[in-house]
Amino acid sequence: MLKKIGKIALMAAAVLAYGNESKATAIVSDNLIYNGSGEIYGPSGWMDGWTVSGMSVSGYGNWGVGRPTPDAGNVFFWGGYSGSATAAQSIDVSAWSDAIDMGTTGADLSGYFGGYGSQNDNTTLYASFRDEAGSLLGQWNVGSVLAGQRGYRTGMVFESVFNYIPELTRSVDILFTARRYSGSDNDGYSDNLSFVIHGEQNVVPEPASLGLFGAGLAGLAWVRRRNKTA
Repeated sequence: MLKKIGKIALMAAAVLAYGNESKATAIVSDNLIYNGSGEIYGPSGWMDGWTVSGMSVSGYGNWGVGRPTPDAGNVFFWGGYSGSATAAQSIDVSAWSDAIDMGTTGADLSGYFGGYGSQNDNTTLYASFRDEAGSLLGQWNVGSVLAGQRGYRTGMVFESVFNYIPELTRSVDILFTARRYSGSDNDGYSDNLSFVIHGEQNVVPEPASLGLFGAGLAGLAWVRRRNKTA
């Protein structure tokens, strides 16, 4: 009878331990940059969702700019007529705080970057990582494609950088810049700007196993009572 009691106790303990074990689940976010392709026309025009200084959009085909990829849509970003143009937005990543604070969650910062002919006008995409108080934890950037990198041809090439998100990050400031090096126009071009989180999140299963554990204890008590009355 003692053997039966021991077996029931061990089974109940094993079930409880298994049920409370946390499990890592892979997570991949959507593109968290709003209107990263310039295709959304909203209250503020084609640059909806961005805080803009000089940055604008133009249609493919203008100045000989062709689509770098079939899903590039109808428009692309360009620097307009100022020597330096910017567009900015902030991303709230607090929903991913548990995964980020594990220290093993990363992100891809990417897009298509280029310019006009032999000119070195170019664009750069920055991501600045901030904690809950707004303190800067780190910064990445991608882009800055010069004429030689695109074969001195008008157009854009894909650039991407992956890195780990600093722990305690709660927001990401996105800054997109276009800089003119020559000519009268700012011919820094970009499209399909993207920030995507990749990582794992610990998930603790619902304590359904506690019911099984309770059943195991009830079984243990029943066996003990039966043993006393035998």
